[in-house]
Amino acid sequence: MLPLSALVSEIPFNTFTVYDTTVATLEVFTGRVVLREAADVTHYDRIFDHFAERAPAGDAARELLAEWAGILTVG
Repeated sequence: MLPLSALVSEIPFNTFTVYDTTVATLEVFTGRVVLREAADVTHYDRIFDHFAERAPAGDAARELLAEWAGILTVG
């Protein structure tokens, strides 16, 4: 989860999962793409690290989620 204020140099155009050093998958409009080339998997592993370094964790993540829930709660 990234706050809108996070500064990122990559833009996620789709969701992806890095399973280990040998497989990553991308979810695209037409289905799932399975990547097995080391360079491709490494690329998505680096993108994940980039986002993870900027994402809040622990209490900061809970506070942000509670803030968003308060904004989105109707009634």
